Amino acid sequence: CSPQWILFAMAKLAVLIGHLCFWLGRSNPSVCGSKPDEVSGCQMKDMGSCGNACCVVEVGLKTTPEQTYELTKKTLQDLSEDGFTYVTGGEPNPGDDLRPYNISSPEMFKFILQGRHDAPKYYGTNGDILNFAIYQRSGASSGSVLRMFSLSRIHGALGDNGQNYKSLSFLAEKMQIQSQLAVKHGCGAPLSSPPKELNEDSSASFPSYCGGDASKDPDCARKDFGSCGNACCLVELQLNQSPEKVHQALIDGLTPSNGFSYVTGGQPDPADDLRPYNITSPEKFQFIAQGRHDAP
Repeated sequence: CSPQWILFAMAKLAVLIGHLCFWLGRSNPSVCGSKPDEVSGCQMKDMGSCGNACCVVEVGLKTTPEQTYELTKKTLQDLSEDGFTYVTGGEPNPGDDLRPYNISSPEMFKFILQGRHDAPKYYGTNGDILNFAIYQRSGASSGSVLRMFSLSRIHGALGDNGQNYKSLSFLAEKMQIQSQLAVKHGCGAPLSSPPKELNEDSSASFPSYCGGDASKDPDCARKDFGSCGNACCLVELQLNQSPEKVHQALIDGLTPSNGFSYVTGGQPDPADDLRPYNITSPEKFQFIAQGRHDAP
């Protein structure tokens, strides 16, 4: 091996060791940890509101959408030592500025951005996803609304020990937001409305993505705008099968041939089977699973 290669390897190792020592050597005030009841802001514990645990909040601000965007972005960038990062780049790389699109419904969305939150046990690709959407209220001449979303990223994360709400409230505190965060979904709160029954004809065959002949597919008519900061969708099905059979059918259905994949493995690698935990509230959860969907 050349001396240059050895020096490069030693430098990479030093960075990894430094990262590990950083997390082990300090108490991160943005993390709920194993004793959430002893940490301020960790009482809003969620269980499976988005399949995994999640939290959506909103807060009205006196600042303009532009000012709110800059403050949110800067706060994410400034809090790297507390586990936060601002997400950008990649291919494709959508811009944060929505103003050129003149969106007026369901809200006058002006900006959108994404972040991550790392904790000592769950970081990197397992770190929580943070989405933010900023809109101006219809008819308002000033001010803005900041919609904030946090999702437990790793597969099998039914509960969050209050971490999703904690991450958002910690950010709001660092942004010096004085107004109370209004919970819109998750965050340990019950569903705001009962699930709606959908009676739709599913006999027609369409691809799993809404490109090409999307206008002919009734499923693609349910377009979402920023419900989770980014667009999202949550549905429930009541089935006349045991939880075991439903779980296996779900795994069997997550096939690459249709653009889907089943997520498992990694370190840590939470199991799908929740029965050993005897969960009874808010629901008798038996299994949990995660997948991905790719489109052209």
